[in-house]
Amino acid sequence: MAHNATSKLLLDDGEFLVRLDPKSSEAEDMATVFLERQGLSEQVERVGSVHLQADHTWLAAVAGADDGFVIVAKVSDRFDAIVALWQHRREAFLGRCAL
Repeated sequence: MAHNATSKLLLDDGEFLVRLDPKSSEAEDMATVFLERQGLSEQVERVGSVHLQADHTWLAAVAGADDGFVIVAKVSDRFDAIVALWQHRREAFLGRCAL
């Protein structure tokens, strides 16, 4: 079954979006998840992510100042990492493309 960008959308509050990586070849339950912010001009800025780590934990991080990032969760369950990413969405440093 083909998926479009909307079918990969997990959360949307009108300003922030959480979606599966559209370029991922991984199964959806293993794919990287991105936190994006919709700008006024319909531009989307990536400001966070959830990635599977080599130790089989899920790392959730939001963009930080100075081209860095801030880890908001490192957990064994992907759903918990997505929840943490969403809860910390407003803490992401805005104004540049990150992660």
